[in-house]
Amino acid sequence: MTAGPPVRLVALHPVGLDSRVWELVPGLGRLAPGRGPTSCSLTALDLPGHGSRPPVEGPPELERLADEVARALAGRQAGARTVLVGLSLGGMVAQLTAARHPELVDGLVLADTVAWASPPLRRAVEARAERTLAGGLEAVLDETEERWFSAGFRRAHAGTVARVRRWLAGAEPVAHAWTWRAIGAFDARPFLPALRIPALVVCGAADRSTPPAASRELAALIPGARYAELAGAGHLAPLERPEAFAGLIAEALAPGGPLAAPGPRPVGN
Repeated sequence: MTAGPPVRLVALHPVGLDSRVWELVPGLGRLAPGRGPTSCSLTALDLPGHGSRPPVEGPPELERLADEVARALAGRQAGARTVLVGLSLGGMVAQLTAARHPELVDGLVLADTVAWASPPLRRAVEARAERTLAGGLEAVLDETEERWFSAGFRRAHAGTVARVRRWLAGAEPVAHAWTWRAIGAFDARPFLPALRIPALVVCGAADRSTPPAASRELAALIPGARYAELAGAGHLAPLERPEAFAGLIAEALAPGGPLAAPGPRPVGN
């Protein structure tokens, strides 16, 4: 079997976290060479206002984060296919990056995310922004933990949950509130039907923040997108079911999968 072109997985994190979250999904770094016919590399980015990156200035718009991601992608490996892997906020930014810079993105993996901020979501994220500005990240830690993780995972993996809490507690409150307000203004629905790149949409079956119905809506808006659920997992489904999540991506990259490299073009046309 002839190997396809190398794949560069570029991972985008949830709000309040940073690139370290992908340390909790180690299977992504082991997709190649043993998990499929394609060579893969993994790059995890910090979005502006998170981790090592300073916040962006101006109105709260996720389009600004997408343009920053595009700048990072512009120096991509020659001949490689770039697949954005976005979790929650990262999935929203991935959608906008693909819509605004289609020449830089060859595929999407969108996990536990939505196509738009519905009125209930807009109200919820504005309330979180206000609580964060008034009381810091400590004011939202408990409810975020309950919203992000299923009850069973919280009991069985207290160490992982505590690690995520520490990362979130270290986030910058103003940047955190800016990002929540940017999420409240998010709406990729006008652009998704025009996407001409393969996509895999994944959702935790127990996700209360962006429930499966919202992920199915997202998948239906992207031509040819595949949809998959991870049983029992909450909003951070790749952290709860890391091997299953990596396995879905490996299958999607394999020949015949939704993220596989396209075949050769017909000669003479």
